[in-house]
Amino acid sequence: MLIAIQRFSTPFLDSFFQIVTQLGHYYVYILLLLFLYWCVDRRTAHRIAVLYLCSMWLNGYLKEVYATPRPSLQQGVRVLATEDSFSFPSGHSQGAMTFWTALAWSYGSKLLWLIAALVIVLVGFSRMYLGVHFLVDVVGGYLIGLALVVLWALAGQSGVIASLSRGVRLFFALVAPVALFPLYQSDASYQTLGFLLGFTVSDLFALELMPYDPRGGVFRQSAKMLIGLAGMAGLYYLHRYLPPGAPEALGYAVIAVWITIVAPWLFIRLGLARASEPPSRRGRFADSPALGSGVWLRGSSLYGRARWDRPLRSVFLATLVVGMGLAGLVLWYEPPAVPVAKPVASFPRERGVVIGHRGAAGLAPENTLLGIERGLAEGSDWIEIDVQLTADGHLVLMHDPTVERTTNGSGRVEEMTLAQIKTLDAGYRFTADGGSTYPYRGMGIEVPTLEEVLLAFPAARFVVEVKGDNVKAAEALADVLLRTGSVSRVIVGSFSDRVIVRFREVLPDVPTTAGKNEAAVFYLLSRFGLDAFASPQWEILAVPPRLFGWLPVINRGLVVAAERHERLVFAFTVNEEGQASRLVTLGVNGIVTDRPDVVVPVVRSL
Repeated sequence: MLIAIQRFSTPFLDSFFQIVTQLGHYYVYILLLLFLYWCVDRRTAHRIAVLYLCSMWLNGYLKEVYATPRPSLQQGVRVLATEDSFSFPSGHSQGAMTFWTALAWSYGSKLLWLIAALVIVLVGFSRMYLGVHFLVDVVGGYLIGLALVVLWALAGQSGVIASLSRGVRLFFALVAPVALFPLYQSDASYQTLGFLLGFTVSDLFALELMPYDPRGGVFRQSAKMLIGLAGMAGLYYLHRYLPPGAPEALGYAVIAVWITIVAPWLFIRLGLARASEPPSRRGRFADSPALGSGVWLRGSSLYGRARWDRPLRSVFLATLVVGMGLAGLVLWYEPPAVPVAKPVASFPRERGVVIGHRGAAGLAPENTLLGIERGLAEGSDWIEIDVQLTADGHLVLMHDPTVERTTNGSGRVEEMTLAQIKTLDAGYRFTADGGSTYPYRGMGIEVPTLEEVLLAFPAARFVVEVKGDNVKAAEALADVLLRTGSVSRVIVGSFSDRVIVRFREVLPDVPTTAGKNEAAVFYLLSRFGLDAFASPQWEILAVPPRLFGWLPVINRGLVVAAERHERLVFAFTVNEEGQASRLVTLGVNGIVTDRPDVVVPVVRSL
């Protein structure tokens, strides 16, 4: 479809659709909503703004859920615009459908409906013409935006939201953005949820307690826009210095309070607007304002007196406290400077390095010389192996604390000598067909020592995971790496924080993965937008894509958080093509797999 559309391309159409696509940029909607709020009808602007923010947050969330790649030059498409987000659904198309349909429906003008339809179609088509979205992305964005507008219109006509008490609405205005925050993290999410928090909370009081008539001549309207935008520009300038994440979102909330309370108050004080409700509103939601006790009409600081109405004053003071706190954070905050081990600092940052899990555990006996050889033969860039300490101080390759699952023996590794372990058949339990055949029994496959592995594969690179909680294993590992000259080609990991901390003390120049608790802390910090304050002592965050089969762990926000600290993210254990493709698209640096024969072709094709 895209190739067919682009056959009709000309330099003029290239320039034309470059301009058209800018109509779908969120900055355009911000300007239109500000004009509508300050100069036309703030109640309609409020409703459309809340709808638009919710729509754009949902769009970003769905992009991350599906993580579909955009059209590419390799597919024969001319890509005429640069985008760094995922493809489905199209944000420009969904935003255009949401904003323009809501605006046209609110006022019911035939001319406005015509303009809305024209802009919606042109913006969506421009995304395909420029080669940045597929047809399904545009249609999906249209349908999602239209569905949201229908729900929004039905909710407005039913009066359900208006019937709720102020306390209930305040509760949802505070809780909803906070509850949505952990679902995905990006600059777009911080912006939409920050604005949504500040806008809904502050406007909940401003609409009811602060009469504001936006009518005025060209001079007054122009002056309001210039003053309002100047204030926003100043706040945006300061906002740039905030740490990313939760502080960034709070900064947007402060800007929202400027839009809803401070700027209108300033317009009234400067004589650019009236402190009264307009006599009529043409919008479909032309409900009478709830003025409560009418204290604003009787006089307050809005008119130069000292007394503020308590609810609105509380919002203003809370915003002032938050703003001062953010200003103090800007002055105090300095990004943690935790050095990165040299091997990882020079680690190729291309996405999708393949790491054979226990060699190639789905193709050959795990943690054996044969398994490692098979993993390398299938194209694995690195090999992950597990080591445990025997009773007589040797490191052998074994995942479980006991030998029953993979060999013909029994007993705990830590209670057995190397000689005892060497008598075991390490290929005894391997089966690739669910137990019908055991092709490696009796072939003399032993449990190797770590030293044997490192010497047998002198050019291979290994991720060595120390099993158990014995710190002596960390010391023994450091000794083997030094003795075999393998320090520069290994990454060391352990779920035990005690073991990994001890290893870093012994060999600080070798890169390590995060311990179990270290990984959990960084994951939680990233989910709540606080990873800017982390000081990771590890170089690689090795985590599963999901926990318990349903709880998402790896998302784009986690990868970006690691990138900010110059750290890598490895995903384990991935054996399906679709999951591997999605993780590479999310930016994961390493894919740990039992089936490199399945994953390597997928990764290499992206």
